[in-house]
Amino acid sequence: MQFSIILLTLAMYGLAGYMWYRERTANYLIALAAGQIGTLFAPLWQWVYRFAYSPTFAPLFTLFGQDMPRVVFLGGWLTVLPALVIFFFYRARWWFPGYLTGVLTFVLFVVYHLMVEAIGIRLRLWSYDETFALPFGLRASIIAALMSGLVSLGTLSLLLLTRRYALTSLLTILLPTPLVLSLFVHGLFGAPLYAALFLQSRDMASGWATTIGAVGTLGLVLWGAHTVASVIDEQHS
Repeated sequence: MQFSIILLTLAMYGLAGYMWYRERTANYLIALAAGQIGTLFAPLWQWVYRFAYSPTFAPLFTLFGQDMPRVVFLGGWLTVLPALVIFFFYRARWWFPGYLTGVLTFVLFVVYHLMVEAIGIRLRLWSYDETFALPFGLRASIIAALMSGLVSLGTLSLLLLTRRYALTSLLTILLPTPLVLSLFVHGLFGAPLYAALFLQSRDMASGWATTIGAVGTLGLVLWGAHTVASVIDEQHS
């Protein structure tokens, strides 16, 4: 698995380098690196959201008592890949920015991340703590896909905004984008949910508290998607 990820990562960087040469834009290459940087707080999210990566993965470093697997860092470009595909479609005039297309793109991003979650869980690359009960039959993987979809949509918005920026500006603005978005989405929007999980782990939360936490996080994520879609619409109106 790790060897496959290395080969795919090299292939993606090779393709991004080719796109730089062909389209005279470094957005693709910088976005791939940004996706990898965006994984650096993965140990924090493991601790907060009660999931774990396969113990067979070699660690890159340890944070909050959790290992950061090398393969997760290498495969960080998977988060920005759907945004890069839509960005390519935009430059080829196959995708047109607007509020409705932004919302539909968010839905496609969520479906993509649901597929990634399903494959990862099926292959036992990571797993969620099933002892924590979520309301309405929700699974942790669904909430994770919604959050990752919002990060991807935010990355797309920045790709569109910086499409004509110079290399220095791209490095300054685009490179930290997935990391900042992850901190914002998982750290702020996810606060109602992980607060409920924390209380639940100490038998301090009732079913209502967990329901409120899950609904609060879902509401914030959907509001975030609405906001980003509105920004995309305003940028090109």
